[in-house]
Amino acid sequence: MDRCNHSTVAQAIIRSLHSNNLDLNDVWAVVTDNASYCLKAYREILKGLMPNSVHVTCLCHVINLVGETWKHYRYFSDAASLVAAMRSVFCRKPARKRRWVSFLINKEFVHTKAPPESVGSRWNSWFEAVQYHAEHVHLYREFLLEENSSAQAVTNILSLLETEEKM
Repeated sequence: MDRCNHSTVAQAIIRSLHSNNLDLNDVWAVVTDNASYCLKAYREILKGLMPNSVHVTCLCHVINLVGETWKHYRYFSDAASLVAAMRSVFCRKPARKRRWVSFLINKEFVHTKAPPESVGSRWNSWFEAVQYHAEHVHLYREFLLEENSSAQAVTNILSLLETEEKM
């Protein structure tokens, strides 16, 4: 689609139903995310064309929206800072990711993988990153000191970890 609005969304849904030979009277639910143009597409166009249907907001999207609020909750500021800083430490640094995985193997971790990236467009990625960091944060100081890097991201993490230890 060259534009994304209520009209183009409704057209895409109708085209999809038509290309799959589905009758508009057989549609029982139209599941979309919570975007206003999706709600408007159903309310102003699709509801009249699909008399047996109801609009359902995708539960995954609703849960993600609720989850997004936690990132900005004041008591989670340290977690948010850690996730952002660790993303900077590993983002576009494949050699460091490999060294991290080797470090985990040497520490005899069963599940050895690089930290997941928190990406705004991927649902639940922030929570996955927080969970990963919660499980591995006790190793970050040792690993980053071994890295012997003066990069700002590494310095920020070490400073954040030092502040946490003092609390």
